[in-house]
Amino acid sequence: MNWKFKDIPIRSKLVLIMAMTAGFALLLSSSAVITIGYISMQRTLYEELSSLADLVAWNSAAALTFDDSKAAEETLAALRSKPEINAAFLYDKEGHLFAQYFLWP
Repeated sequence: MNWKFKDIPIRSKLVLIMAMTAGFALLLSSSAVITIGYISMQRTLYEELSSLADLVAWNSAAALTFDDSKAAEETLAALRSKPEINAAFLYDKEGHLFAQYFLWP
C-alpha cells in the first residue's frame, strides 16, 4: 500500500505535526541545557585552575627570591592533592626551568 501525505486523514496529520513540533522543542531545549552545562563546567574548571595557579605562585615567591629550588619543588608537590594535574613547572624570570612536578614517577 502506497500512502501519500494528502491521503492521510486530517486528524493524523495534526497529530503528526504536533508530535514533530514537540520533538523539535525537546531537542532544542535539551541542546540548550547540555551546552549551558558544558560552558558552566569549563568556566568553573578555568576559575579553579586559575586560583590554584595563583596560590602556587604566591607560595613559590620566597623560593624564587632565595633561589631555593628544593622548596619550590616541595611547593609544587602539594599539587598531588589534585590528581587531574599531571605536571607543573616553575620558571625563573629569565625563563629557565627552576622546579618541576610530575604526577607519575
